[in-house]
Amino acid sequence: GMNLQADFYVVASGAWSSCILNEVEMPKIKPIRGQLIQYPSIKEKLPYILYKNDFYLIQRQDGVVLAGSTKEDVGFDKRITEEARKSLQMKAESIMPILKNYNIENQWSGLRPGSQDNVPMIERHHKYNNVYLNVGHYRYGLTMAPKAARIISDLITLNG
Repeated sequence: GMNLQADFYVVASGAWSSCILNEVEMPKIKPIRGQLIQYPSIKEKLPYILYKNDFYLIQRQDGVVLAGSTKEDVGFDKRITEEARKSLQMKAESIMPILKNYNIENQWSGLRPGSQDNVPMIERHHKYNNVYLNVGHYRYGLTMAPKAARIISDLITLNG
């Protein structure tokens, strides 16, 4: 292995956070697979993001429509499935029937960092004073990233 030396360490490794440091006691973060499908650019416009029962339709500025997403506790398996495609397609087309006229262009998956109760941990490690945790943001990592980074920075500055 490789040895790293620093005054402070920040663990912010998404779904892999629990397995990145073998010797540091870490809270349990587990991967939750999310699959999405993509429709081509369409002329009909969605006036806003449609969200219902953990399902959403989003239309990008270029007209492309994204539909998602699944929540699957399958470990680090990033494979896409026909079952998810059909389920997402059925939901999307029931909300926006015009989508029945279009083929799905793409399907992909990602791994979200799930934590107990899906509440993120942005804190100093309970045992190691120079280790900080920024983990478990689940579906909101990109949204929370700027503020989470500020909080970690402030914690290090105040405690360092």
